[in-house]
Amino acid sequence: MVEALTVIELEYACIQLLANKIVKVEMFDDVIIGLNECRGINNAIGQLSGGTEVPVLMVPGYHTHFLPESRDFSASEEGQKYTMGDALVVSNLGQRILMQFYLKFNKPPKPSKAFDTEAHAVEWLLTLNQQKSLTN
Repeated sequence: MVEALTVIELEYACIQLLANKIVKVEMFDDVIIGLNECRGINNAIGQLSGGTEVPVLMVPGYHTHFLPESRDFSASEEGQKYTMGDALVVSNLGQRILMQFYLKFNKPPKPSKAFDTEAHAVEWLLTLNQQKSLTN
C-alpha cells in the first residue's frame, strides 16, 4: 500500500494524495453521489494536486449510487480539469455495468478505464504519469 501524503475527509468520501502522485478517491458505503458531491470531490482533487492534472483512482463504496448529474459532471471538461486519467475500481456486477455505461455514453474527455483491482488500476495510472513525463 502506498503512503498517503495528504488526506481530505468529506462526509461522503476520503480523498488522498498518495506518495506515487496519484489521487485516490474512496467513496463511503451507502452514499448518494450527486452534483454537489462531485464538485466537492473535484475541488479536493484540485487542492491536493495544486491545480494541476493528476491520475485519479476512484474506488466507490458498496451501494454507492451515482445520480445522472454526477455522471454528466464527471465526464465534463470542468469535472475533469484536474484529472490526467481516471481508473475506476469495480467490485461487483452492478458497478461494472454502471461504469461501462458511463464510459460508453458519457464519454469522459480524459483516458478512463474500469478495473477489478486497485493494483491493476494503479499500474495503468502510473503508465499515464510516465507518458506525461516523456512528453514534457
